[in-house]
Amino acid sequence: MLEKQNKYLEAAYDTLEKVSADEEKRYQYLRREVALYDQNTLMEENYERGKLMTLAELVNDGIISLAEASRRAEMTEQEFQMILDSLQS
Repeated sequence: MLEKQNKYLEAAYDTLEKVSADEEKRYQYLRREVALYDQNTLMEENYERGKLMTLAELVNDGIISLAEASRRAEMTEQEFQMILDSLQS
């Protein structure tokens, strides 16, 4: 089994050497990685923003309390109140 792992590691190392040797391919790879990271970050931020806006609407409509909304948002009531205030202005 160790022999099999060594073959996989050797193949992976050879591939890494080839990719590293070609600067343009490495640059393209890094650009793709950065773009994927940026996209994931944007999706996470939009999810959090949507979650907070939904909780704010539920509080404003009297469906849930400020305490419940802040608990769900994992923040203090004062922090959540600041979000409510900023959305109303």
